[in-house]
Amino acid sequence: MGAPQENARLALFGGSFNPPHLGHRALLEAYHRRHPAHQVLLVPCRQPPHKAFEKSVSDAHRLALSRLLVADHDWVTVDELELRREGPSYTFETLIELEARFRPQLPIHLLIGDDLVESLPTWKAYPNLCARVQWVCFTRRGLTDSEHHRIGAALEKALPGGHPFRLEWIAMPPVAMASSEIRKALAARAPGARGNFLPEQWAYLAKNRLYGAMLE
Repeated sequence: MGAPQENARLALFGGSFNPPHLGHRALLEAYHRRHPAHQVLLVPCRQPPHKAFEKSVSDAHRLALSRLLVADHDWVTVDELELRREGPSYTFETLIELEARFRPQLPIHLLIGDDLVESLPTWKAYPNLCARVQWVCFTRRGLTDSEHHRIGAALEKALPGGHPFRLEWIAMPPVAMASSEIRKALAARAPGARGNFLPEQWAYLAKNRLYGAMLE
């Protein structure tokens, strides 16, 4: 997984990845089928700015698990830039750093889930973000076309007049378990928890006894 080349087409997939799991991998693969020419940067955050963060494992473990998740995908690079930066992990600051490092083609694709999309106007520098990105929203809730239109119109209305706004929807099947539910299943040593990970990830989790995981 080499670093993107200058002038590359980039996509950014950020999050806490606490832990990174097969639902994240499915999302990445769905994106790649739609946009095979884009290089994806998977960026674990240090501190989410919009929610409480249950930091039960170290940043180094989250980073290692993220790399194991996409080790066989040469179009994904795991980048630790937000882990190195102090304070809340604001996406706008990350984009500015990525633009300086890689000088990518604009817009950068910014991958988000439908649980976040309606909160975008509260994000730091939302108008400046919209000038730089195309939002790619993965919906697992079965939203209708009219709901897509309503959400998109509200997000565009929150911008100053004439400001660019780009939003793409990609439908996904419902995820079996969210990260918070996976953490609870691991802590309870639930039998099905292992199915949320690649074998290499599970071996790493169990070896390091992360989130309560143990070898069976």
